[in-house]
Amino acid sequence: MAQSDGDISVGSIPLSRATATYSFSVAKASIAHKDDSVTQECISRLESLSSDRRFVQRSIHTKSLHPIWSKVGISWSDNAGAEQLLQACHPDNKDLFGNRPSIRDYLGLLSDSAESRVVAFRSFSKDWSAHLGNSRDQNDQAEMEIALAAFLVGRGTSHVFLLKDIVKRNPSIYVWFGLVAALCGPTSWDPAWARAVKNIEKLLKSSFSWEEISSCDISWAEYQWLDSLDSDRIFLELPKLLPKVLSMEVIPGVVCQFRLNSAGTIRDVDHSGAVVESSVSNVETDLLYKFVSEFMKVADKSKLNLGGATSKTSEDSVSKARRSNSKGGRK
Repeated sequence: MAQSDGDISVGSIPLSRATATYSFSVAKASIAHKDDSVTQECISRLESLSSDRRFVQRSIHTKSLHPIWSKVGISWSDNAGAEQLLQACHPDNKDLFGNRPSIRDYLGLLSDSAESRVVAFRSFSKDWSAHLGNSRDQNDQAEMEIALAAFLVGRGTSHVFLLKDIVKRNPSIYVWFGLVAALCGPTSWDPAWARAVKNIEKLLKSSFSWEEISSCDISWAEYQWLDSLDSDRIFLELPKLLPKVLSMEVIPGVVCQFRLNSAGTIRDVDHSGAVVESSVSNVETDLLYKFVSEFMKVADKSKLNLGGATSKTSEDSVSKARRSNSKGGRK
């Protein structure tokens, strides 16, 4: 949901979207290899790929996901209730000397009245909006608490739609919401959320074997070799399963998809987070282009030679036919 542009509901999201996210790749690496060093290597490679300007810049960078991933291993008690959410996600979220709002000050979120909970959420999210964007650490706290507040409104995942206007500036809020839902477990999931999660879980738990052939366009080693050619068009002209998407095996058994920038432009992200397009010069002197050009020359020469040989054979046949006809006439 965080990577989607526009208003979209949980039930209408294609499952293929999940396989293209950074979190799916990291989870797949953790499940398939069960080795922290392998998972960390996967994260490092994803960070490198997220900085490659030949791929479309995503709305969420891996740096925004690190604090969320670090909370996945929280010890959880099903009987502790909402108070545990406040402590587990951010144990010291009240700054006595600051003016930042704290979710603890909005007790209406715990009211038995659904209307009171919605009103409290509107007030809380409005107060936090003024503080978003000041610093990364403060944004993490704001995003987590806004997601938690929306979760408390529906006492589950049913009111995720309350976030649709807020996430336009801070899409990571959706990911924090997913973390809270995961910690609370299936009893807090509405039917649409439960179906989506169960289907994604099947994809994550699919078995990995070193003997299987990977269904991807290129491997990590091939990416490194192509990257060394220093060409902005190398991935655009590479044969792929999908014309505008490159699927790469980041580590064995973990395939992630990257959308390619259109030909002739790249997209840079400035410090404010805005996406800026700039022109790119065509590079035609790398090894691949030389190979293709030489191949085309050889192919053209072959066509000329074959064409000449065919014409000569046809002329000989016509001459023989004429001589035969002339002899037949004489007889």
